[in-house]
Amino acid sequence: MNETKKVWRFFTPDNYDKEEEFLTEMSRQGWHFKNLRLFIYEFEKGQPVNYTYKLDYKNDRKADISNYTAMYEDCGWEYVFEFPVPVRRGAWEYFRKRTDSGDDQLFTDNQSKIDLLMRIRRTYIAIGIFFVGINMANFTNFLRIAVRGYAGSMIFILVMYALLIFIYVKIFVRISIKINKLRNDRF
Repeated sequence: MNETKKVWRFFTPDNYDKEEEFLTEMSRQGWHFKNLRLFIYEFEKGQPVNYTYKLDYKNDRKADISNYTAMYEDCGWEYVFEFPVPVRRGAWEYFRKRTDSGDDQLFTDNQSKIDLLMRIRRTYIAIGIFFVGINMANFTNFLRIAVRGYAGSMIFILVMYALLIFIYVKIFVRISIKINKLRNDRF
């Protein structure tokens, strides 16, 4: 049995490129990406390889995966893993390619990069709308808790919600900035 290693990392969708860099660096150290479960990356020990890892986000993970992966495999990419996102039945798709085998870009033009970022943004807008809807429904319950003398619990809950709102706004703003930068680079 091969040696494995688990590493905890937190990446937001606007930093998917940082996640790619992390996986690439781990592979150069001989730890090859195998699995992901809620911020816990599992790696398998092997020989250090100059793999470049790239991610794609699909809106419909129920679509024909064989045609989808074949398209990338024809360009020399190896399909590694799928991480499902329950909202909109989406999924993050993980690919890798030996860096010494030529082009190491999954998306070679600005429009395909913009399309990727638009898919990500639409999904996380849907998650944000769902989150706001749930919290609006619970707001009266929060007021009842505060009135009954549990102000400390209420403050903790509000701080957690504020943190989540901050993360979602950050994701939306950073993705929008990246889209605008790519649109401006086209001209």
